Amino acid sequence: MKLRALKYLFVFCAISAVILACQKEVDFQDISNNPPAGGGGPAGNNITGTWNFVGMVASTESSLVAGSGSAEEKAVTSYGFISQNNKGTITIDATKFTTNGIAYSIDTVVTTELYLGGVFIDKFDLDFVFDMPPSSASVPYKLVGTDSVYFSSGFLSLDPSAGPTATAPGGSRISWSGDTLILKTVAVENRTEPLNGATATISDKISQIVKLKK
Repeated sequence: MKLRALKYLFVFCAISAVILACQKEVDFQDISNNPPAGGGGPAGNNITGTWNFVGMVASTESSLVAGSGSAEEKAVTSYGFISQNNKGTITIDATKFTTNGIAYSIDTVVTTELYLGGVFIDKFDLDFVFDMPPSSASVPYKLVGTDSVYFSSGFLSLDPSAGPTATAPGGSRISWSGDTLILKTVAVENRTEPLNGATATISDKISQIVKLKK
């Protein structure tokens, strides 16, 4: 395989990996190993009610490795963003999250570093821009203890080809900043996939924070 010929394929796979990671089961460890802040919310920290979608912050890193030894090709792709043009509401009752007209925009740059046989070869950036059109859905959930929620069919996805609601199970840690409800998801996944006639090992890590305010 030729590293430069594969670089855009690597970026495509890395972005797809991030989208998939958002829809997976999560490890409730903070990426920076800091526990989420607690307290400071409404009386009893009750999450039920109708909330305005304030926005979403995410940081991601995905590594893709193919081959071995001096022929090992590796791409490390990362990006972060703060969502813009945030719209819509989320109503939480005892059993479900109901999104209504959730929409947002992302405008960021994906950075990829390429390595061959463990030696740095190249680095390049690629614009990553999309507008999530307004969408509504209902997502069942369960409280886990007093500081986490589990979604049987996922919560907010980063997939621009679908609605903002993910389709696979996942969970989020609850915390508060004054009267703002914060849902933090950290997903870590390792898997192998075929890539251009070879087998690639893919490692994904994503931290996603969703903020809601009444």
